[in-house]
Amino acid sequence: MASTSERFDTAGPEGDTTLAAITHLLALFTSVVGPLVVYVVSDDAFVKENARNAINWQI
Repeated sequence: MASTSERFDTAGPEGDTTLAAITHLLALFTSVVGPLVVYVVSDDAFVKENARNAINWQI
């Protein structure tokens, strides 16, 4: 089993983690629409994973 630090090292540059956090905040205001737009537009796997998580929380 991977250690905690190894699991969280999958994040990309700082901008990607910021966009992932913004995706979760968008979910509070736009329900599923905001994270869905980020999921479709983003190319980064980390951001897409967080957008999927935000969508799942809203469903």
